[in-house]
Amino acid sequence: MRAEERDRAFLIRQGSKKQVRPREAAERLGIGQRQIKRRVKRFRQEGDKGLVSRQRGRESQV
Repeated sequence: MRAEERDRAFLIRQGSKKQVRPREAAERLGIGQRQIKRRVKRFRQEGDKGLVSRQRGRESQV
């Protein structure tokens, strides 16, 4: 994971533990509250692996 992804993961972990509200996490990451909720859900299901882009390591479609 890159440093940016680690920071994002930290906020998502805090959100899943309800230490940070979705609204605050969304503002700090610059994304919407619904996306925070989706990422927290995926983090709970898949762990850190769920936060990394699924496109990583795949070849382009061009």
